[in-house]
Parts: sequence; structure tokens; C-alpha cells
Amino acid sequence: MVSKSFNFCTITLLGVFLILGCGEERAKIPVDSLNQSSQLSREAEKETRQFEDGSTYEGELALGVPNGFGTKTFLNGNVYQGQFVKGLSHGHGIMRYKSITEMDRYFGNWSNGMRKGFGTLVMSDGSKFVGHWEKDGLSHGEFSSVDGSKYFGRWQGNFLSEGVFISNSGDRFTGQFDDSGNYLSGTLEQAEKGFFHGSFEDGKFHGNGVFEGMDGSVYTGQFNLGKKEGWGMVKEMDGTIYKGEFSEGMPHGNGVQEDPSGVRYSGSWNEGAKHGMGVLDFGDGTFFSGEFANGLAFDGQYDWGDGTVTNSYQDEDGNWLDFED
Repeated sequence: MVSKSFNFCTITLLGVFLILGCGEERAKIPVDSLNQSSQLSREAEKETRQFEDGSTYEGELALGVPNGFGTKTFLNGNVYQGQFVKGLSHGHGIMRYKSITEMDRYFGNWSNGMRKGFGTLVMSDGSKFVGHWEKDGLSHGEFSSVDGSKYFGRWQGNFLSEGVFISNSGDRFTGQFDDSGNYLSGTLEQAEKGFFHGSFEDGKFHGNGVFEGMDGSVYTGQFNLGKKEGWGMVKEMDGTIYKGEFSEGMPHGNGVQEDPSGVRYSGSWNEGAKHGMGVLDFGDGTFFSGEFANGLAFDGQYDWGDGTVTNSYQDEDGNWLDFED
């Protein structure tokens, strides 16, 4: 305790006159009594209380409500320790969750009883949400899963609405997500399959898009739930180009195929093979027009370019033969 010596004979203290003798004897009077009184006042506001909602609180209060630093245990078992303003968590603190089995704890900033500002939510399995929070939900930040996959970007509710997803296998998606967390539109790089840019449905290619396969082929056109469907164009690694209709990922319907040598087929396709009526132009003035089956000429006219026309077909090895008269 701080003290000070006085040599005068008489002083007044707290309204009481004390008569002291003069001489060698000195009186010690505390001068920090005001600070001590203030401290005792604050100490009196630190206590344990139980509220009508069944929660209990230990810490600083103002006008009977949590205000300052304290610990509040809720009726559902959740425990918050940190700063309070007017009875609500406000400032920095940590909430340990007992009422929600999937959640372990949140530590970071709060505002009026809700997560707001920078913070980290740790789930029961060890995965984490880290970033900026608004109205109790992650607004911008990252989710790291225990399996090694990550989501980061802009969030809405519990789902990433726009950003990047990296899977534990190395797949990477950049773009927009629907309200269920599935891909909506953007770019998907698949480590074992290739590259896709376009729209999605239920997490699969759907609508218009571009797909570049690991084999170097490039398809531009329509998709249906992950498969080429509708009209499109595919360019193979060797330069062969097909333009036309697709079904179940393969040329099906009407289409045109041209290879680098100049050979061009225009006609009907079935499950990826020439099938039905079509014209096969060899690019040297000769062509075959007629019916195809399972990729081979079945029955038709072969124009040799010199005025000769024969009824021809292909055998199972692709060799051209003429029908006998």
C-alpha cells in the first residue's frame, strides 16, 4: 500500500476529527482509497447468475446483464467464453457446441450474439471453415475437409456460391455452385479425364460446353447429364472432324465426318458408326452413295470418276467388292 508521512498535528479523515500528538510519531494514511473503492465496485459486479431461460453466467455484469468478459453456459449445453455487450456475445470469444453433433467450436469475432467478422468454425470431424462471417454464416473464406479437399470463395448459407473446389484427387473446379453445393457453371479440370468449360446440372456436364479429353480430342456442343447429347463438333487428335448429332456420347443421327486425307462422309450414324443412307467422298473424284451398316458400305453405287459406276459394298475387313451381275 502506498503511504505518506505527515508532521502536522491535526487532520480530518472521512468526516471524523482525529487528534494526533506532535513529535517523532508519524501517521500513515492511504491515498489510493478511491482506486480501491472503484476496484471493489467492479469486483461486486463479477458474480454467477442463473437466468430465466435456464442459462448460467459467471463474469462481469452491468445492470444485471452480462457486460464485459465472462462465461455463459446455455440450457442446451453450449458454452460461450468471451466478451459480452448488453447480454449478448459481442467482440471476441469462443463457443463450444454441445447441441449440434457436427460442430465442435467457433473462435473469433461476434456481434449481437452472432458470428460476425473473422473467425474459425471447427467441425467434429476436424474439418474447418475459416474466413469472414456475416449473420452467423460464412460469407467469404475457405472450407478444408479432413480428406484433403478444399472449397474457397464466396459463401451463401452453408454452401459455396462462387469460387474454387479442389478435390483430394486433384480435380479442380472454378465457377458458380447451386444452392446444394453442386457445380452450376464454370471450368472443371479433371486429373484423369480432361478439361471442361460450360454449364452443369447435378454436378454433371449439361447444356452447352467445351470438353478437351486427355487424348487431345476437343468437343464443342451440347451435353446431357455428363454425356454428349444433341448437336456438336468433335476434333480428334489426328485431325479428324465430326459435325452433327450425338446421343449417349457418340455420333448418332445425321452428321458429317472428314479426315485429314480429305475423305468425307455425310449421312446417317448409329451409336458412333456410319449406319443408314450416306455418301462417302474420297476427295479424288470418286465416291460411294448408298446404304451403310455398322460403319461399312452395305449396298450402293460406287462412282469411279471415269464414268464407271458399279454396285459395290465392303467386306468385314473394309475391302471394296462389287456385286456380281
